[in-house]
Amino acid sequence: MTRLPKPLAAAALASAVCVAAFPALAEDAPQLPEVPADVQKDQRELPSAIPRAITLLEAGEHRVFIAAFAHPAELTRMLTQWSIDELAASLAAGKADELTLALQQAVGKEPHLNEANDRADFEVTIGDRRRTLTLVKVAGRWRIEN
Repeated sequence: MTRLPKPLAAAALASAVCVAAFPALAEDAPQLPEVPADVQKDQRELPSAIPRAITLLEAGEHRVFIAAFAHPAELTRMLTQWSIDELAASLAAGKADELTLALQQAVGKEPHLNEANDRADFEVTIGDRRRTLTLVKVAGRWRIEN
């Protein structure tokens, strides 16, 4: 049996990547679910991206969540080892609830932004541990990096 990534890592892999956007991908690359235009629109601004990510997770739309919110480079790498369905199942069976909680804590908080305003760090608490939730803007859309 193929060993799946840690669920939180799968969640982090959780980006609207289309094969056309990455010509380096082989033609036989796995097909990702289409990311709806309204999701893509919400990803353009940080205040709307986070609630949209929460909505997808709470609705069990793990495949779309991964396609929409995973960092493209990391998702491309992961798809060489696992299918989108395996990543989605790993997320659903693992840390989707923790990721949802982290995202909920980020709603309405002021992030620490880098000078370019394309990296946002939010301090969150999962259980009794403090963590940093990081989103980065890639190709004009916010993605989860960690």
